[in-house]
Amino acid sequence: MAQDLLADVQRELMARKGEWRQIAAAVPGVSYSFIAQLGRGKYKSEPSYKRLVLLRDYFAEKQQAAA
Repeated sequence: MAQDLLADVQRELMARKGEWRQIAAAVPGVSYSFIAQLGRGKYKSEPSYKRLVLLRDYFAEKQQAAA
């Protein structure tokens, strides 16, 4: 499941590449640096599950608001 979560979050980040700074500002506990590393797929250690869940929830809220 964690790999699916990682892939989903990376896909969402790539779709919003120009918005990474705004996303970092909107999601407490998630830095721009983390988002940039994750979005580019260049991270030194496995991304934390907690941060991935925070980002997934953020994207889910945005999709609900758009619907």
